[in-house]
Amino acid sequence: MTRFKRYAYRHLLPITFLFVLTGCHEIPPGQPQPFSCARLGETYWEAFRLGVDSPDDVVDTVVRLWGMEKENIQIEDGHDLWIDWSDSIETGLGAQYSALFREERRLIRIAMHWNQKDPLPSIAQVLDCLGPPQYFEAFYQMEPEATAIVAGLWYVEKGIVVEGYSAHRLALPSSIQSEFRMNSVAVVAPGSPEKMIPNVYTSGNDAKIQTYGLCRLRSWPSGAIEAIEIEEWSAPCNWKLETKEGTD
Repeated sequence: MTRFKRYAYRHLLPITFLFVLTGCHEIPPGQPQPFSCARLGETYWEAFRLGVDSPDDVVDTVVRLWGMEKENIQIEDGHDLWIDWSDSIETGLGAQYSALFREERRLIRIAMHWNQKDPLPSIAQVLDCLGPPQYFEAFYQMEPEATAIVAGLWYVEKGIVVEGYSAHRLALPSSIQSEFRMNSVAVVAPGSPEKMIPNVYTSGNDAKIQTYGLCRLRSWPSGAIEAIEIEEWSAPCNWKLETKEGTD
């Protein structure tokens, strides 16, 4: 199952957050309905207790709320423990989910990746539903056959990170447009970026990852979405991928 390719490099108290959603704008009859704000406010997440739930607790919650058989829930137990499950648009949000546990085997992150391309929320629709974040990140990422743009909205007061990814083989946009599609959400305990980063990033216990993640964040700009500046992958954080022989 996809575990948020972006987070592979990177999403103590019972979970008490509720999504505080501003109403989405009404759409005149005959026009396509945008992504629903309700799909960002997954009410099932209120049943999970960050920093408290054990793997058995999470499995029992998934079985109860999603009506799943336990054999359809994947568990991978290693240094970290992962619980993965999925649903369809008929039985939920049409998404893939993962729950992450560290050594203490207490829930630290719930992540969701929509497995349907349509509808995906645009960045404008996320802002319409959740309001402006406290921080964002936006950068170009080199892929084998394309260059991708990765953008993340960090709501540190809610413990939410919403991320989008877009690959380009030809012309590369120089700015984020309002229709830029977001495809994943991570929910962790709210707090400062320093407190959230170790839980948002899969390898968040790594001091280098923590330093890089913090360096990447920028305060939300005033003005339009197009004011978001897309940075190069390594600048200004001097990030270098490690190889088997050492560092490039």
